[in-house]
Amino acid sequence: MGPWRLQTEFSRPFCTIYSYQRKRFPTGHFRLLENVVCNVKNPMKHLCQLTERYPEVQFVFDTKMAAFHGELELLYQPEYAWLWQEGHIRHYHVNDYGGGYMEWGKLKTLPIGAGHVDFEKFFAFVRGTGYQGTFTVEATAFDRMGVVDTEMLYCITLNTA
Repeated sequence: MGPWRLQTEFSRPFCTIYSYQRKRFPTGHFRLLENVVCNVKNPMKHLCQLTERYPEVQFVFDTKMAAFHGELELLYQPEYAWLWQEGHIRHYHVNDYGGGYMEWGKLKTLPIGAGHVDFEKFFAFVRGTGYQGTFTVEATAFDRMGVVDTEMLYCITLNTA
């Protein structure tokens, strides 16, 4: 099921997606829902609605997706503290964004520092919440010839250490 179904048919896909999310892997881990791009309303509103309906739901929070929707700053606001205080954010996808509000042409994955996300503020905030979970750094690290740019990867490591 694609994210477009979630956006166009509220109750049925939320129930379907959430029942899918609640199934455990053999390791005991749960699937997590992510704040992906959205044509209708905004991802943060969907996270709030899901949490109201399913209080134990857990999420992946993606910095690029939040910046794309102009919602990254919401993470830092007191009215959204429940996201991390109640353990709803279980993982972070960390990547940069270089466009404006819902600028579809700029929705490519950028390495940290190649866009305008303030990662110093982001990591300071996350550290301050006491988060002990994991991060996935998503970055396209290829040069113009399609070769892995190890220098770019090294810079990403230094910036996030």
